[in-house]
Amino acid sequence: MRTRTTTALLAGLALSASLLTACGGHGRYTKEGISLAKARLDALKAATEYDMALQAFLAGDLDKASRKVEVASRLSPESATIPILEGRIAIERGLMGEALLALKRAVELDESAVEAHYYMGVVSERLNEPERAMTHFARAAELEPHNPQHAVAAGEMLVDMGRPAEARAFLEASESAAHSAGIQQLLGHIALIEGDADLACDHFQRARLLAPEDGAILADLADAQMEAGRFADAETNLSHLLRDPNNAGRPDLLHMQAECLLALNRPVEAREIYRQLSAREGASDARAWIGIARTAYQIRDEKTFRRAASRVISIDPQNPEGYMLYAAIQRDKEMFGQALETLDTALMRAGRHADLLAMRSLVLADLDRDDEALVAAQAALELDPGSAAAQRMLDRLAVVAVPVD
Repeated sequence: MRTRTTTALLAGLALSASLLTACGGHGRYTKEGISLAKARLDALKAATEYDMALQAFLAGDLDKASRKVEVASRLSPESATIPILEGRIAIERGLMGEALLALKRAVELDESAVEAHYYMGVVSERLNEPERAMTHFARAAELEPHNPQHAVAAGEMLVDMGRPAEARAFLEASESAAHSAGIQQLLGHIALIEGDADLACDHFQRARLLAPEDGAILADLADAQMEAGRFADAETNLSHLLRDPNNAGRPDLLHMQAECLLALNRPVEAREIYRQLSAREGASDARAWIGIARTAYQIRDEKTFRRAASRVISIDPQNPEGYMLYAAIQRDKEMFGQALETLDTALMRAGRHADLLAMRSLVLADLDRDDEALVAAQAALELDPGSAAAQRMLDRLAVVAVPVD
């Protein structure tokens, strides 16, 4: 079966040949007649060679595709469709210079060639020229507004360039926005970047309605629901994903599910998931051992807690989580001096981290060292202006510092 592109190429070449025939008069056996017959034959040959080149390309036989597209190009040098395929073959071979030359030739032959602009965007992206890539993707979207692929590509480039607000405006203006799962999904990611988890949930939910069988969208929805604090909804969606045989045992989904269960005050169920993960991934899965420690802390299983926290520090000494877990149980036992030592060790090994500094501020306040606690809380906020723990400490210390008349 011929592709739509191939059929269009055939039709265009046949039309060119017929127009030449109409101007040829009655000289069936004249030189003009012979030339017209040759033109018609070349047009048919070019379309056939192109078709074989495309089929070889799709089958992964790049050598055959190159040979066939070269023949087609000689037979029909005025066709923009042929150099587009030539460019795609070069891209697959990693020959970005050759691809760019072929695609530029296609644009020179037909400035409105959508695929030429799209693949020039692909080449520009691989050449680390994001602005140029975005321009080509946007041009392709302008030429073919009902194809969401081009709008998504342009939006992704804007996000990669750190311009999410522009990406959002561009995508929302697309004619495909309301009916494209891909655009709604990307808008969801942009909403997360901009810190609006509730809006992200709305976009992912729309994407889910448009593509109900797409597991990646459902995973994105669950992630956004967790960010928004909708842990029950997220856990329901994660359970649905994990029932799919293709997702069975996926560590990323299991970690998310366990985190939801912890947030829903179901630590025993969460612990079982973390135990499965630690057994499957071996002793090197710090994230699973962090989960075991957190569940043990909730159910007051100190023996398991200490073993898990020690394992985290041993596996990943630069991870602040293990030290913070240790410091938490030391605070519970009012061992404030030891908790401070644990946090100072963490700051030496893991480096300055907002959560560590916020917790250090808390312990210093426990020791009635409010001036030092204030400095630690301010340092935490400098590292992470959004740190709720550090802000709470500042508010608490501000109250303490208010003089009493």
